[in-house]
Amino acid sequence: MSQFTPIALSRARYYTKGSPVQFVQVELLRIDDTGNIVVTLTFKNINSRPLTAFTAHFVCKDRNGGVIMEDNFTYENLDVAPDEMFGSDDGVFVTDEPLGGIEVSLVSVEYGSQRHSLAQCQAVTLQKLQKLPVDISKRVNMALQKNCAVYIPFNAPDGWVCTCGGFNYNVGRGAQVCTECGTEKKVLFASVRAAVEQSRQPRTQAGGVLPVVDNAQFENKARNTSQMPPQNRT
Repeated sequence: MSQFTPIALSRARYYTKGSPVQFVQVELLRIDDTGNIVVTLTFKNINSRPLTAFTAHFVCKDRNGGVIMEDNFTYENLDVAPDEMFGSDDGVFVTDEPLGGIEVSLVSVEYGSQRHSLAQCQAVTLQKLQKLPVDISKRVNMALQKNCAVYIPFNAPDGWVCTCGGFNYNVGRGAQVCTECGTEKKVLFASVRAAVEQSRQPRTQAGGVLPVVDNAQFENKARNTSQMPPQNRT
């Protein structure tokens, strides 16, 4: 049996308005015995019914922007519960060429015997994820008793982004708990505010002052595109 080593992961920079399935992330894995690269895509079922089939369209590009592969991939015989993620165990493409970018769009879903096209659902760009300062991240993790505090959480027009990086789509349900890490939104935002305030307090024992990063200063630099260039894991 082949062994795989994760080499890159990039979260979705957009959500698809009106779609019952949302794109979560792309991950690249290296097959240890051949060196080939496997592309996997992860999605989330946000509908209240179990998902039975789903089709996505993907484009893999080389580092010069040339298209290596463009195709549809259908996930069949599914039984994906509401708020459950799927797809990460399926390789949609294998290549021996270095990859420079991957674009993903949603094609259709099936719930039971009913198929629904997603062609009219528009992608909405999310602002770029920003990492929490290390000291604030540690404080938030301690407060939450978890190890998921990586990014600055923020509200979006149709939902909110958790500190784990997961986007939670609110329309029709008002999601108040992250469907990826299980963190409650109210508790999370309060923990981040408290950690920022604590970082502003003078460090009397050392006679210095902790650096301050205002978590309200969010940079909206995301481009209006669904392109997903892989980023190295950190």
